[in-house]
Amino acid sequence: MSQLFVPAGHRVRIPATMLLGALILLVADTLTRTFLIGNTLPTGIVVSVIGAPYFLFLMKKAQR
Repeated sequence: MSQLFVPAGHRVRIPATMLLGALILLVADTLTRTFLIGNTLPTGIVVSVIGAPYFLFLMKKAQR
């Protein structure tokens, strides 16, 4: 995902990837805590709901 936002080069792309991963986890945790008050849902499930469609998109794009 970070390749879409950050120019080429490992010096910038690796820290951007780490920050983007942390941001995705933060958003998933915030969504879980905000919308499911009183109930619990593992953050990993929300992250997989966010990440799985993107992964499938990348797989389909690579087949072309």
